Amino acid sequence: MIRINPGLRIFALVAPLCLILGWLIGVGWYPPVIIVLAPFAGLAILARPRAAVWLALLGALVVAGLLQLYVPKWQAVRWLVSLLGVAIGAVVLISSLWAGRVKLSEDSRRFFFWAAALFVIAFLANMLQSGSIAVAAVGLKSYFQLWGLLLAIVFMGYTAAEAGRFLYFLLGLALIQWPFALHQYFVLVPKRTNDLDAAQGVVPVDIVSGTFGGNLHGGGLSMDSAVLASITLALAFALKRSERLSRNQVLLFSAFILLPMLFNEAKAIVVLLPMALFTVYRDKLLKNPLQFIGGSIVAIALVGGLLAGYSMLPGAGGGKQAGRLDSFLKDSVLTNFGERGYGRSLLNRTTVYRHWFEENVIKGSFDKVLIGHGPGATNSGSAVSGDVSIAAKRYRGYNIGLTSLSALLWEVGVLGVLAVAGMMWTLYRSASALVDSQLGTAHWPLVLTAKAAIPVFVFSLFLINYFVIDLGMQAMFVTVASYILCMSNLEDSRRGR
Repeated sequence: MIRINPGLRIFALVAPLCLILGWLIGVGWYPPVIIVLAPFAGLAILARPRAAVWLALLGALVVAGLLQLYVPKWQAVRWLVSLLGVAIGAVVLISSLWAGRVKLSEDSRRFFFWAAALFVIAFLANMLQSGSIAVAAVGLKSYFQLWGLLLAIVFMGYTAAEAGRFLYFLLGLALIQWPFALHQYFVLVPKRTNDLDAAQGVVPVDIVSGTFGGNLHGGGLSMDSAVLASITLALAFALKRSERLSRNQVLLFSAFILLPMLFNEAKAIVVLLPMALFTVYRDKLLKNPLQFIGGSIVAIALVGGLLAGYSMLPGAGGGKQAGRLDSFLKDSVLTNFGERGYGRSLLNRTTVYRHWFEENVIKGSFDKVLIGHGPGATNSGSAVSGDVSIAAKRYRGYNIGLTSLSALLWEVGVLGVLAVAGMMWTLYRSASALVDSQLGTAHWPLVLTAKAAIPVFVFSLFLINYFVIDLGMQAMFVTVASYILCMSNLEDSRRGR
């Protein structure tokens, strides 16, 4: 009898399967691929859950964005990242409960209370509305696509050193943004600097978004770059304060981190960065008012330099030619605080709230005021929402979900906004306590950075709608939030609570 090598048997079974899967991916038929690979992914997560966490973070912060921009037909990977996050969370939570390892600090329990409240409100809003089930499903997915990852990190029992690697990972990510940003500026921006794109309100330099992605003939996720730069520069200066980085090293880090900001459309960096650095140096600045004044002058000069540099970029205002600082500032004021719409929208970052008040409070729709119209209601850009969501049917062209806060008000109402505020306040309060308890340790600059990141996330809610739909922004929030909660759990364990 001829004996066949076991390795050959496995190859004979796997090779045809790989060929079939390759063909299905090539023709863009993803559902069967996901169904076939899901059991193998589940086994891999069970075997190496911590490796799966890093895989999900890399997928959300690097792979998904680059594929969205450079290989749009592979955008389905974003769904795979979301499914991976859900799977990791489910596996880790069930195994932790089974083994009896669940021990959360008071701050962690409070955070998950607010998180659960947001989920219940979102679910009820979808149940009570009479809209499309598909829009509701996609809306819920957008809100909670990485919450499984947060659960996994918090329940997995990382040590302080292991948890700290997540923030160092963000620093490393910020340091590698510049080659992507330079390619996007010198190669992709010229392709967008044409009359057709300008007529459609496309700002060419908006596509300079590093690894966070965008649409070649639409918007770019440059705000993610601004948030990442603000958080990681805060980390660099916190490490300088604790004498773990020298002045020259901080200057070098700052040059690499800020370089993409000179070429993209994320003007919010001029507010987010000073806000983060003020949190890092708050104690010293309040003790020394003169130092505070000097630091403010430096910050104002830096802000002015960044604004002037951006205003002179070709395509900064949507045209082919470089602009002027005075006209740039005038346009910014009109489209943020005046009556002019933002881009092609009828609303801007201030009129969007007045419009919500008029359409819901004044008209007496108090159930919608409290719990909203359901997740997905403000989405008019996805293939699923089409002409189904209220943004597409009733308010086409308004962009009622222009900012994260306006999207939250429309979709989950005032109660949903309060739940998000509760999460943010819990994280900030917990991080503040950790800053005091970790003073003088190697973890102090990390918890100080995490504290500085929370105001950055809060302010971003007023700028653009990334918090409820964008994978990159949610991945950064999950990274910071899970670090704070991990450290809070460890602090409670150390104190024997």
